[in-house]
Amino acid sequence: MPTDPFWEPVFRRAMDDPEILALIAQDTPDRMLSDLIKPNPAMALATAPFIKHGRITSHKQVLQVILRQASREESLRRVLLYQWVNDNAVAMTFPTIPPDESAAKRLAAGEFGPPLKIRIIARLDPRENAKSLYKSVLAGSDENAAAETRAQQTTGSAVLPTDTASADPTSGNKSVATLVKRLEGDLSAARSEIRELRRKLKDTESARSDADRRLSIEVEERRRLEKRIEDEQKQAISLRREVSEVQAQVVKLLAECARHEELICVGETKKSSDDTEGKLSITKSDSDAISISEARIIELEELLCRRDAAIARLEHDIDRFRDTGKAQLDAEKACKRLQERLGSTESALAGMRAGGLYRLILRDAEGTERGFRALIEGADASRLLLPSNIRPPKEAVEGEWLWLARGPNGQPFELFAPEAAVRRHISGTLRLNEGKATVENDDGVWPVFAPIGEFSDGTPVAATLLPAFLERPEGVWALRAHEVNPISHDEEIISFDTIRRRLGLISLDETALREWIHDKCIPCTPETGGLRPIGKIEALISELRRSLPVRAVCGHADCRIHAQSNPFLRSARPDELCSVCFEEADEKKSGHTNSYDFGGTRVLIVGGDAVGPHYRESLARHHLDVTWISGFESLGAMRAGLGDARLALVVLKQTSHTLLRELLPAARNRGVRVAFSPKRGVSGVLTRLVELLKPRVASVHP
Repeated sequence: MPTDPFWEPVFRRAMDDPEILALIAQDTPDRMLSDLIKPNPAMALATAPFIKHGRITSHKQVLQVILRQASREESLRRVLLYQWVNDNAVAMTFPTIPPDESAAKRLAAGEFGPPLKIRIIARLDPRENAKSLYKSVLAGSDENAAAETRAQQTTGSAVLPTDTASADPTSGNKSVATLVKRLEGDLSAARSEIRELRRKLKDTESARSDADRRLSIEVEERRRLEKRIEDEQKQAISLRREVSEVQAQVVKLLAECARHEELICVGETKKSSDDTEGKLSITKSDSDAISISEARIIELEELLCRRDAAIARLEHDIDRFRDTGKAQLDAEKACKRLQERLGSTESALAGMRAGGLYRLILRDAEGTERGFRALIEGADASRLLLPSNIRPPKEAVEGEWLWLARGPNGQPFELFAPEAAVRRHISGTLRLNEGKATVENDDGVWPVFAPIGEFSDGTPVAATLLPAFLERPEGVWALRAHEVNPISHDEEIISFDTIRRRLGLISLDETALREWIHDKCIPCTPETGGLRPIGKIEALISELRRSLPVRAVCGHADCRIHAQSNPFLRSARPDELCSVCFEEADEKKSGHTNSYDFGGTRVLIVGGDAVGPHYRESLARHHLDVTWISGFESLGAMRAGLGDARLALVVLKQTSHTLLRELLPAARNRGVRVAFSPKRGVSGVLTRLVELLKPRVASVHP
């Protein structure tokens, strides 16, 4: 909030008044209280038990914590006070109104807010003659008494003992005992909060210990499984070797059996029966050995299958543990990245909040790219030469408003371009006429505020167009030449219809155009159906666009009919005034016109120079006494006559910043209400006056 010699001592005194801060904290919405608590770690911890899912469950406890913290931090008291002042602009206008009977009626009717806001204004208002007015309005209000009781309860330990004792000098020991009891209650609440915080810290440490223990168990289990897999693999190799040996023995036994069968088939019948029985017994023993070996092979194969299944299961567990460990690592890395991003975002946000709006005066103050330094100017006319490591955005031009972000130490660290979205790049022809430079193309003509340099009349240029903002008018703020190959149309005829389309006209009177060309000695020859330029057609079009007396008219039917007598008409562009009704072209017009009775109320209208002379005449039929002054002149002698006006209405689009700095303090000192109108048309200004003054509707005409 800007420094004001009237309000600054009042606000300084209010920041040291615990009762005002208690009332302001009670009148502050929960959302804003949460915004105050979040950036402060101490308040966030203290209020955590009383905030669930982003909602405050115990206003009394939360307000006690905020006020206790505000009693120790001046910055928090400043934020509470100035935030309330900015959010209650209507209520803050009452101290600027004379404290008469009508003001008391408006205050009691609730025009400036409920009783709680009135009680805050009563403590802020330094006027002694207004005390009785506040007292009479608040005397019969039960709601105000209840609000004061709640504010005193939530003040807690933030209220100094001297305030309580001074309220009733005769209370003596009773007041001291009450304070001691209250302080003991606050101490008990603080101890409870400390116990709760210690319990939460212990739970957090216990959860962390459990997580570490589970992680160590998983690591140990993983090692055990890896060792078991290694042992199983060794055993599997041994079993496969044993199976190979048994299979070799089986092959050997089968070979011997085949040999014995061959001997039997040859028919060695000469041997005795004993030998035959011996051979048979040998053959039988060999068959038993083969059966045992086959059973052993089957058993070993089953064992191998079980071993393979166990190994596969263990490998699956190891992979699962590895995936779990990798996921934990990824989660930790992501958490760390998010914390770093949060820190950088908070730093950038703090820098944006601590920054300010500056206008770029000079892009290179030293003339070399290596030693680049920019010169910027603030809204208070203070200038700053930026260090060489901070450069304006590439597309920013001199005269453009930029936002300077500052670091934690208050030093500038980055420039942003909020006007990048409205900055336009156009191409056209540079025209120099009587010391004034303009850029022209088929869309219009714009004044040039950038240095012309060595450019000459008729040079094709690429221009950067900036809209009107504060004291800066709309126009071209950067120029550069570019190569084009203009099409030559020497000795050709351009038709009247083509001229109308190129100039964007609604109507074109050919006879009037011929007469005007003859009077102005335009270098061309009128022909049947058109003009024959002496030179190039583009030069003729540029001359007509610059010199032809064209009138802009809006799309309203009455305005079009009224303007038919003018030979050169075009449609008014958005935000441009109609030459008939003096309304902006993009402003919607109602089918009904109401007549109001303002009862001869005197108002001062500042700015809106294009329509200013018509305000008094147009608004007089509504019984308004209008005084108008230009938005680009000094207040001068009008300062003494401000006290007679009930309202000062500022038209934003055509009012200089210098006049605003002069008008606002003068109006405040004389108790004149100041309001602003975003529209400059007569109906737009009337609509704003109806909203502010609420006159009686005299009649409604269809």
